[in-house]
Amino acid sequence: MYEEYFRLTETPFRMTPDPRFLYITPKHRETLSALVYGVMARKGFMVVSGDAGTGKTTLIHAVLGMLTERKVDCAFIFHPLLEPEDFLEHVLLDLGIPPPSRKKGDMLRALHLFLLKRHESGSTTALIVDEAHKLSQPLLEEIRLFSNLETSTDKLLQIVLAGQSELDVLFRQENLRQLKQRISIRTRLMPFSLQQTSEYITHRLGTVGRNASEIFPPDTVPMIYKLSRGIPRLINSVCDNALLLAFAQQAECVSLAMLREVSNDLDLGEFPFEEPELAPAPVLDLHSAPDDSPAPSRRSAPPDSPVRASVGVRASGNGSAAPAPANGAAVAASTVAEPELVPMPGHSLHILDSYSERKGTMSLLAKWANRFRAPNGT
Repeated sequence: MYEEYFRLTETPFRMTPDPRFLYITPKHRETLSALVYGVMARKGFMVVSGDAGTGKTTLIHAVLGMLTERKVDCAFIFHPLLEPEDFLEHVLLDLGIPPPSRKKGDMLRALHLFLLKRHESGSTTALIVDEAHKLSQPLLEEIRLFSNLETSTDKLLQIVLAGQSELDVLFRQENLRQLKQRISIRTRLMPFSLQQTSEYITHRLGTVGRNASEIFPPDTVPMIYKLSRGIPRLINSVCDNALLLAFAQQAECVSLAMLREVSNDLDLGEFPFEEPELAPAPVLDLHSAPDDSPAPSRRSAPPDSPVRASVGVRASGNGSAAPAPANGAAVAASTVAEPELVPMPGHSLHILDSYSERKGTMSLLAKWANRFRAPNGT
């Protein structure tokens, strides 16, 4: 919707695991290298884990692409909530093996023969399971038994399990200790840092032909990081909604106010930054009626201060005090001007340095000025 408005070739923050948008951190590079190496070296079991939204599925799709380039046959299971027989049938179909029947023994035999032929031709076969933290314990045990498909020198089937942090908890259970012992490579993805979040946004927008700083000013990136906690999936969601809001408001770029609205819409918790609210400027009322209450100043002017010395008088050109205007020359009450403060010789207005002192003194002068008006108010 907003692609044409922001001159983007396509949507930059979509949720699909497109390897073109994969941002490679040092940890991602390490994980990619470890998984590809483990499969090609026939290491057997490999595990990659991480919190929800940290990019495991996108990374797995990148691994699949790299393995395909190396002529590795891969079975990819993305919905592990299956019965053991259904799971095995899915593996056969992904590898292009027609299931001989629905019997578990027949399917295992067909898989074994296929793997032996692949091994004799020098080829490698891999099974990659996403969302592996949802695997039932009976199915995990079936997968463990797959590792028994081997020769005296090599594992015939390379198995990669990718899942959320709950997968680590599963492997700590005593009844899964045999599976844990067979894991040869284990790695974990972490959320981005602030710097990586900025680079991730830059990479995504650069892939679709735009400079990130033109759409997301520098002051918005720390807010995106705090709202998303560095989790790529949340970064995508925040940025996509912010772009949509900017398009709706016909704005050139995303602002902090837009991010606040996105935070509320997505229920991401309290916005991490509040713009300061300026206190209203005080209004000085020179026309209020005098009363006997003390002035709001924190300290009153000394008896010999220039303030008290100049009330009702105006300094003349030669430095002497001139009397206040006569009654006939008094101005109307509705147009009373602010009394002019003129320091007497040898004095200064240093006691009026603070704002509160000036405010209190001016209020006091206004009340005194009213007393010097003509009694008839003319």
